[in-house]
Amino acid sequence: MATQKAYLDDHTLVNANIAGTQHNLNLAKQVLDWAQLKPNPPKCASLAFCDKRFLKDERKGNSFGPVDPKLNISGFQITYIDNLKNKSYRFLGNQFVSQISSHRLFDITIADFKTRLEKN
Repeated sequence: MATQKAYLDDHTLVNANIAGTQHNLNLAKQVLDWAQLKPNPPKCASLAFCDKRFLKDERKGNSFGPVDPKLNISGFQITYIDNLKNKSYRFLGNQFVSQISSHRLFDITIADFKTRLEKN
């Protein structure tokens, strides 16, 4: 099952496997061509998690975890998100959950964000 969300300048593809995601990228490219638009590959990023035992190339491993899906659009490889190497995505996946007032949560979130920025 695949899900797609479109925004004015963003598009998110979620799929059960890498091949399906590449297929959806190819379809998205066809829609962009039809609309006389073009993707901006340098602004694209990808992230995949899989059981590496089933991969048939140099990414093969013995565990479940993140893997470069090697996706492409318009002949350009899409950048793989690696939080350890790419500081642009260092806050990806951070979640803030609380039972306190929204004003207090805002203050705590801003303070926490400033602390994290200072560390990086």
